Amino acid sequence: MSIRLEFINLIIPRKIIEKKYTGGWKQCLLDRQVSIDCGSNWYDDHLFRTGAMNAMDIECMLTDLEGMGFKPYKGRGKDLKWNDVCVVDTSSGKPTLQCDWIEIRDGKASLKGTQSKHKKRIRGTAVVIRENKVLLVKDRGKKKFSLPGGGTNRNEPSLSAAIRELYEELDMSARKAERIFKCDFLGSFNKHKVSLIETDDEPFLKSRELEEFCWWNMKDQIPRYAHVDYIIKQLGIF
Repeated sequence: MSIRLEFINLIIPRKIIEKKYTGGWKQCLLDRQVSIDCGSNWYDDHLFRTGAMNAMDIECMLTDLEGMGFKPYKGRGKDLKWNDVCVVDTSSGKPTLQCDWIEIRDGKASLKGTQSKHKKRIRGTAVVIRENKVLLVKDRGKKKFSLPGGGTNRNEPSLSAAIRELYEELDMSARKAERIFKCDFLGSFNKHKVSLIETDDEPFLKSRELEEFCWWNMKDQIPRYAHVDYIIKQLGIF
């Protein structure tokens, strides 16, 4: 598994949090629940990510962690490295100091030795149709549109992930949702598990992860990922 990167990232291994955070991993989740719900903190099986938009805020976070007993650094001078934590600047795509335990690839971070090059992420993918148009979204910094959705959390059904992502990213609550197994698509990085979702809400860019949305009439030529055409053709509406 891996975690996405955004702005300036402060990343901590969960095993370090369990050992050094006051109250352990469970207390960390409780303390950060609002930030997790708002989409500014997230985690996978191995790493926890928080962050900020400027270096001063990151320094304040590091000071707070040191007060709990975390040791952010090891070594001195030119040999200074990240130790219990790692700061990754998305603009450069790499840690601000050398870090022995992190791997960065395709804008995502993983704990070294845990990421399989061939393992694809399971993605809960949502199809929302209204007035013969399909809702599409574009991730920040990307050039192509995709169907809404996102990776499943541990033990989370793909239908639940599609409903959750639609709400977290676009503030749209599902009125009705159904898994459409015939539309599932195996992409280069994702296993798309598709759900057809009905909602009465209008989309709103709630998550900073998204840059744009559109209602596509399936006729205009817009840049889009391959899964879009495959999935809506399987639905018989393209």
